[in-house]
Amino acid sequence: MAARRVTMRDIAERAHVSVSTVSYALNDSSTLSLSPDTRARVRRIAKEIGYVPNSWAKALQSRSSGAVGVLLDKPLTLPRYATILEGMRRVLRENDIRLVLMDSRGGEVEHSAVEDYRAGRVDGLVVVGHDDVATSQVIDEAVARYSLPFVALDCGAGAAPFSTIEFDYARGVRELVGHLHDRGITHLVHVRPTADARAERERQAELLRVVSGYSGLTLQVVRNGIDDELLMRSDQLDGTSLPLDRPRFVADLGQVLGALREQAATTAVICSWGTDLEIVVWIAHRISPDLLVAGLAQGPLEQSLWPNLVHSVLPLREAGALCAEAVVGELREPPTHRHEVLVPVLRASDPLL
Repeated sequence: MAARRVTMRDIAERAHVSVSTVSYALNDSSTLSLSPDTRARVRRIAKEIGYVPNSWAKALQSRSSGAVGVLLDKPLTLPRYATILEGMRRVLRENDIRLVLMDSRGGEVEHSAVEDYRAGRVDGLVVVGHDDVATSQVIDEAVARYSLPFVALDCGAGAAPFSTIEFDYARGVRELVGHLHDRGITHLVHVRPTADARAERERQAELLRVVSGYSGLTLQVVRNGIDDELLMRSDQLDGTSLPLDRPRFVADLGQVLGALREQAATTAVICSWGTDLEIVVWIAHRISPDLLVAGLAQGPLEQSLWPNLVHSVLPLREAGALCAEAVVGELREPPTHRHEVLVPVLRASDPLL
């Protein structure tokens, strides 16, 4: 038979005080004056007999669920999103707030999330964006109509009446190309997806602009063979099932790099996706060990083990932590809106950085 739940009445009997006194002693926000000895004695007895507060009752009293909902429609097998959530969870836990992950695949999920907020099941929402995912009209209306505490991460929201955390993709491109130019690189091969996305459009536009500013720097583009349909199928599985066996991509990149074999020491391949780094390094090293490979996102390769590898690393854990700090600010009275833009960090397996 399961052990009976310890109640405030059990504490009151042992401490020889009333149940209301126990309630006041255990409530940090209570304004009732109690002697320090009484408060300490009640708390000591509560700990000794294993009292666990009823979180549902506390939520009803405070009109707070103590939880924040996170809308994410990418698999957590992808390190990018697992890292973001870990950064978020740590800060929320420090503020005694639970993270509730809401699978946002499905047309009605945002309506359901707003209803969860209105019903008091969550105190606020965070949307983790990607590709062309942005804040929707449903969320925008809930912010305006119901004062929904809300944070958008990587949604390209711009000026908004809620908190936003963005990545400066363009600056990541500028710093990476500048570093490559300083190393004497004169030929760039950009491996980018066929799939269209806001971050990719920003990177491509900035790459063209930056390259045009350097005399003697050339640029070629090779598509990686991943289109919107293939990306969607991958997400429906586990997010890590992008095929490495892409014969057309392997042939195209091999042909481009083969033509540059004699200029290998002044050639760099820039990958938009970190997931492409493994296959690109394999192709490049078959042609020449002098070819440099750079990623605009961190991939699975351990940088210290691979010479001529450069990463522009997105501060994912920091982004998650800032999201959590921002939603805590949104929950305050009056709410505070934060608008942060995070800069990628350049890391290279060479003595220049």
